[in-house]
Amino acid sequence: MLPRRHISKRIQYASVQTRHSQVGPALWQIRNEKFSSMAPHAMNRHIANNNSILFNLQQNVFHHRQFATSQSLLNSSGDGQNTSSSSSSSSASDSSSEGSSAPITSYNPHTGEIIAEYNFMNQKATEICMSRSVDAFQDMRRFPMEKREAAVRELAALLREKKDEFAELMATEMGKPIQQGVGEILKCAECCEYFADNARDMLKEKIVKTDASVSKIIYQPRGPIFQIAPFNFPFWQVIRFVVPVLMAGNSALIRHSHSVPKCALAIAELFEQISLPENALQVLFVDNETVSKIIADPRVQGVAFTGSTEVGSVIAAQAGRNIKKHVLELGGSDPFIVLKDADMDLAISQGVASRILNNGQSCIGAKRFIIEEDIYDEFLERLKVKVEELKMGDPLQNNTNVGPLARGDLRNKLSVQVEDALEEGARLVTGGGIPSDDEFKTGFYYTPTVLADIGSGMRVFYEELFGPVISVIKCRDADHAIELANMNEYGLGGAVFSQDIEKATYVAEELQCGMAFVNGLTKSAPQLAFGGVKRSGYGKECGSEGLLEFVNQKAVWIR
Repeated sequence: MLPRRHISKRIQYASVQTRHSQVGPALWQIRNEKFSSMAPHAMNRHIANNNSILFNLQQNVFHHRQFATSQSLLNSSGDGQNTSSSSSSSSASDSSSEGSSAPITSYNPHTGEIIAEYNFMNQKATEICMSRSVDAFQDMRRFPMEKREAAVRELAALLREKKDEFAELMATEMGKPIQQGVGEILKCAECCEYFADNARDMLKEKIVKTDASVSKIIYQPRGPIFQIAPFNFPFWQVIRFVVPVLMAGNSALIRHSHSVPKCALAIAELFEQISLPENALQVLFVDNETVSKIIADPRVQGVAFTGSTEVGSVIAAQAGRNIKKHVLELGGSDPFIVLKDADMDLAISQGVASRILNNGQSCIGAKRFIIEEDIYDEFLERLKVKVEELKMGDPLQNNTNVGPLARGDLRNKLSVQVEDALEEGARLVTGGGIPSDDEFKTGFYYTPTVLADIGSGMRVFYEELFGPVISVIKCRDADHAIELANMNEYGLGGAVFSQDIEKATYVAEELQCGMAFVNGLTKSAPQLAFGGVKRSGYGKECGSEGLLEFVNQKAVWIR
């Protein structure tokens, strides 16, 4: 049972996180439920879950604003203008919502300084963008495949040319270590090239034998598709969505995360430089009410969302009410299973790389390390050494392994989750706090941490920890590892390490997840269908499966 002082702390923390939110009555009801009848442990879990819902609604959907691709459109509408330069010395608070009067504020998470500020599009500007997207769809659906392929190859070339510039932008705006940023941009270029090479075959009509003289399945574009994109992979998450959408002949509207408005604008500018029809892609900065209106608008033919499970359920409800095709890529608490016959050096190297990728802010990062008991102690000792070798610091430095979290509220939430785990009986192996060194005082840093002896009675066993924290769990054998791995509401990815490939394959196939990897970390790739099951969402991105999500798979029967 948690001490009452700790429960009070969580109530206070939830209040801080939601004071700038503007959410609907149904969601405010969550905050207004009475806690007095709950047991302290249940109260703690309830506050954490509700805080997550409200926090993510504030940061990922409703309180975020977006801004149109065309700067001239925004300026003519009186909205969307940049109100602060990159030389601003204004400081960000831990909530990342104070210290600025603008609705869209870009912060440097290493220094805590405000980089730039933007206003919303107004209703007139939004309507112009919507109408333009419909017109762009009519152009795109008739745009020859060879021209789509050529334009997407132009995009790949631009991405490769600007990889260092965009990596620096991500490092500055959301804290991604610069070498990882270069890798992200090169992966985007690879995605463009993959679909330029393969989309034509994926969209070929399929002849089906029936009682007709000819029967076939043809693949036709649907119309404008609306994406609500996250902050953590600012280029990759958009490119892997929009390239197949456009290759299929649709148009795209992007509402990017408010944490990365400058990345959003950089993507918009990229698409203005390639030879696709005008307005094939538009980036929108819109308020919470407008996000819901766009989802409901009959001109929009599909919705894709990447973000938290709680916000995903809201998006799904809105899309469902409007009978709107949608794809959800949501949270994850991926198991990383190491059996006693595994190559331990490989497992530790891959596990740490997976967990600290993007400073621990990856939905498919290895969250729960499930280690067979025969090697548990040795694994922990060697894992501790590996984690303590990591270099934390300025994401612009090439030797940095771990940079700051993207926002102060993310760091504070992670800190509370680790404190909860320790109070519930977890053992701190290394790390475990916000660094006090002078070089980290202004940024949103959290020390890389290893928590051991995690049990199924702890919240941390079930929750997603979005930061550089490894939770280690002991299992008896492979079947017990499967049981522990599946004892979770999430089902995004999973990995298993063993030199017995037959056994490892069996474990991988028994995991309740959308992607399972053997002797390698879970990752996304243009060639592989990406997506989860259970509360990690549904639908796919990447691969032929992703391309076909937003097409009309039409049956044609001819006597």
